[in-house]
Amino acid sequence: MQRKIDGALAAGAFALLLAGCAGGGYDNEQPFNVWVNQVQQACYYQNIGVQQVGSLIQNQGTTQGNYFLDQLERLFNGRITKGQFVSGVTGFLDGRESDPGIQCVLDRVPASRPKPPLN
Repeated sequence: MQRKIDGALAAGAFALLLAGCAGGGYDNEQPFNVWVNQVQQACYYQNIGVQQVGSLIQNQGTTQGNYFLDQLERLFNGRITKGQFVSGVTGFLDGRESDPGIQCVLDRVPASRPKPPLN
């Protein structure tokens, strides 16, 4: 019985976490797509934890892929800082700040990014 309750609580907490991430999300804005393609090409085989950046970008239907793309979009549009990106992604993917995939992505963040939409 306790196991079912713990499972239900974990599922509920996870749903809340995802709901909190829903504000930005991956969209088809051209500058972002161009940047994601650049990140994917340059960082494809670089790991964050045990996940490769290319797999995270290609697997949009997975929890990890969706979260990673959401964080990329937020980083690109200035909704989160580089530090918040690192903290969120490494925490979610059980990685480290020094993981090659993190450094590869951060090296490609444009100095002047598009302003976020006003929605």
